[in-house]
Amino acid sequence: MDLFRNGISRLISKTTVMYMLYQDIWTTREMWVHDLILHGNDKSEFLLAEEILESSNEEKCHQYFQMQKYQFEYLLDKVESIISKKVTFWRSAIQAKRRLILTIRYLATGASQLDLSFSFRIGHSTVRTILRETMSALWKALVNEVMPPHTPKKWLEIAEEFNFRWQCPNCIGALDGKHV
Repeated sequence: MDLFRNGISRLISKTTVMYMLYQDIWTTREMWVHDLILHGNDKSEFLLAEEILESSNEEKCHQYFQMQKYQFEYLLDKVESIISKKVTFWRSAIQAKRRLILTIRYLATGASQLDLSFSFRIGHSTVRTILRETMSALWKALVNEVMPPHTPKKWLEIAEEFNFRWQCPNCIGALDGKHV
């Protein structure tokens, strides 16, 4: 019984110390969300991007997103259910459309995550998380459509078409956009 009491008292003392440490850390934190991010929704690049998507100017849409409006809507339709987040009492979630806008902008421009953080007025760790989740969702949704079947006959057909169109013999694909 004595061992049990000693174990409990040690656990309580450790818990008390941890609580005091965490309380000290939390009370000294300067801010949880920076003012630029907290009050920036009406000034962020999301508004410009959404305005471009809603306009009928396909040229501006292509210049901004490097894709046509119908292509963006197709991608959104494919991944919206995967990347949507639940709105809670504690926070409002970033909409699936805005998550895709951020990801497409990242891939189209090659801008750094920190640049996007300032432009879209969201935290840099949030940008990183959104990019990771959205690109993963795009991969899951499109892999069967985009990746060719793994048969030598199909690869030869693709190589012939690629050579005819782009004069690149023995090539079955190309990547463009973000340089890795």
